[in-house]
Amino acid sequence: MAGKTILVLGAGVSMEYGFPSGSTLIQEIKSLVKAEKDLQSQDFLDSIDAIQPTSIDSYLNQHKEYNGLVKSAIAQILSNKEKVDAFSDSKDHLYRILTHAITTEKFESFGIVTFNYDRSLEFYWARYLIKHCKITTEQAFKKLGELKIYHIHGRLPELPGESFIKLPLHREPFNYGDAPNYPDRRFFRGDDIERQSVQYQFKEGLKKFGSANLKIIYENHSLNEDAKSILSEASRILFLGFGYHDLNMALLGFDFTQKQESVKIIGTGYQLSPLKQNEIKIKYPAITRLQSCTATQLLSEYISLENSAYDVF
Repeated sequence: MAGKTILVLGAGVSMEYGFPSGSTLIQEIKSLVKAEKDLQSQDFLDSIDAIQPTSIDSYLNQHKEYNGLVKSAIAQILSNKEKVDAFSDSKDHLYRILTHAITTEKFESFGIVTFNYDRSLEFYWARYLIKHCKITTEQAFKKLGELKIYHIHGRLPELPGESFIKLPLHREPFNYGDAPNYPDRRFFRGDDIERQSVQYQFKEGLKKFGSANLKIIYENHSLNEDAKSILSEASRILFLGFGYHDLNMALLGFDFTQKQESVKIIGTGYQLSPLKQNEIKIKYPAITRLQSCTATQLLSEYISLENSAYDVF
C-alpha cells in the first residue's frame, strides 16, 4: 500500500490569509505591549529596541523572563487577525486546493503537521465540509478529526463545535473573526458596562491561554511523537511556507540529514536567498528539491495531491 502524503506547514502559509510574518510580528508585539504601560512592558520594549532581533523565538531564547508577556501578546494579535473575508473565491489559494484535492475519502492517506498557532485551516475546512456535505458544525469537526492535523507549538482556542481546549475565564468558544469586537453588540443583551466587563474577561482569558498553551521553538525541546509517527508513514513529504529552522526540523523526528530512497521530500523556497537554499540542501540532503515558489504555486503548478505520478519532479 502506498504511503501517506504529509504536509508540513510554516508561517508562509498563514501569511496568505492575513497573519503576520516573523518580522511583522515583532513590530505588532511591540505596539501591543506599549499599551500595557507597566514596568515589565517598558523593560521589554527597551530590550527589544536595543537588540533588534531577527526573530521573536531567538530573542526569547536569551530573554525567557518575557515569555509570558510575548505569548500573551501573540494570542491577542493572531485572534485579532482572523478575517473571514480573507478566504477570497476570486483567486486560487492553498486551502481551496487542499479541500478540493483531499476529499473525506482520502483523509487517511494524508496528514498535516503545522508550526502555526492560528485556527484558519480548521475554520476554512470545517466551513467547506458544512456546505459541501450538508452537515452540522459538530459533524464537520468530527469528520475533520479523521484528517490528522498536529499543531507542534500549540494553537489558539477552540472554535464553536470543536472539541479542543477551553479558554480560561471564558465560558463559550468564540467564532473565527469575533475577537476584535467581542462580544457582538447585535447579540449581547447587557448594557455597555456589562459589555466592557465581558470584554475585559475575554482579553484576560486570551492572554492567560496564550501564556500557558503556546510554545516557542526553544521551549519545545522534546521530540513530537505525533509528528514522528505520522512522518514514519510518509512516501511524500511537502514543506509549504516553511523556514527550515534547525530546531523545528529536529522536532519532526525524521532524519532529513540522510538521503531517503523511499520518500520524496519537496519544499518551497519562496523568498529564500540562493545562499539560504544552498545551506538547507547541504544540511538536509533528504530534501530532493526546493522550489522558489509559494505553497499555492507548488500545489497548482508542480505537485499533484490527487496522484503523485503527475508530479513534475
